[in-house]
Order: sequence, then C-alpha cells, then structure tokens
Amino acid sequence: MLMYQLGWSDRHIAREQGVHKTSIRGWRRDLGLAANFSLGVNELHNPRPTLAGILDRVKKAIGRGLPRDIAEEATQAMIVDILDGTIPVAEIEKAARRYGNKALEQFANRYGPRSLNEELGDDGDGFTMMDMIPDERSSSWLEEMGATVW
Repeated sequence: MLMYQLGWSDRHIAREQGVHKTSIRGWRRDLGLAANFSLGVNELHNPRPTLAGILDRVKKAIGRGLPRDIAEEATQAMIVDILDGTIPVAEIEKAARRYGNKALEQFANRYGPRSLNEELGDDGDGFTMMDMIPDERSSSWLEEMGATVW
C-alpha cells in the first residue's frame, strides 16, 4: 500500500514485491484503487518517489524547532507508522506536530521515565539513582558481621 501511495506503477510494485504485475493489478482492483499510471503514460515523465524522499519529507514536516534527539525520535516513530500503514503518505505534514509533541512528552518530561544511571546532583560525586535502591542482601550480610543498620 505504501508503494501504491507513493505513486509507483504496478510493474515497479510487482518487481519490488517479487510477484507478477497482474497480481498487483488484481490486488488494486479488489481494493477499488485506480492505477497510478494510465495506459500509455510513461514513468520517465513522472518518476516514482523513493523512501529516502519520504524520510526527507518527514524530517521537513517535523521541523527544526525541536532538539535534535527529540526530532530524530519523532521522525523514527512517524516513519515506522508510515511503513506499517497507520499514517497515509498524504497526511505526513498534518500528523507531524502530534509526533513531535509525543516525543517531547515522552523524553523531555522531568517527571517521566528516568535512567537509573543518571547522576544525582551537580557536585560530581558519582551517585546515581541505582545507588538509591536498597539491596536487602547487603544489609543482612552487614548485620551478620555485626554492623547495625538504622
């Protein structure tokens, strides 16, 4: 469906999928889809878009207003949804803001998920979130050795 939405001919879709072009024609007819190229029209005058072109279009739609890592995350999520058919190619620009906001909410939120290897404080003492998790085995060992745990 993605290749059809990109405007590829039956012949090129068939070649990419490893089937005969009549199979693609039958698939199109079953879904009620018109041919991307009418008889006699050559693809040389209207070349087919590539997946790299779609990636460039998604990057442009996401924009440069987000931090680079957040924009890349939004781009990747959107490309996956385009490839699995969740978003039609024609709606890339319309859906871009939603994907940018979703990536911001997920990765740039102070109260969202945090890494256990994240250092606490700015003093550089090396304490991480992992150091805050109690280890029951170590405290029982310390008690056996005579130490007291408060």
